[in-house]
Amino acid sequence: MLARLRAAGFSESESTVRRMIDEGVLDSYRTERGGHRRIKAESVTALIQKRSAGQ
Repeated sequence: MLARLRAAGFSESESTVRRMIDEGVLDSYRTERGGHRRIKAESVTALIQKRSAGQ
């Protein structure tokens, strides 16, 4: 999803994306094995649309 954000013109780093998840800006879940964060695609789409609209 980081690549998708960058393709949309955002320059967010991995640490920024983690912070956005922690703050509730991006919706995510953790995998059962390893506890890795996975960002929900619709959350990224909503963020891109929101920022494109200037909000």
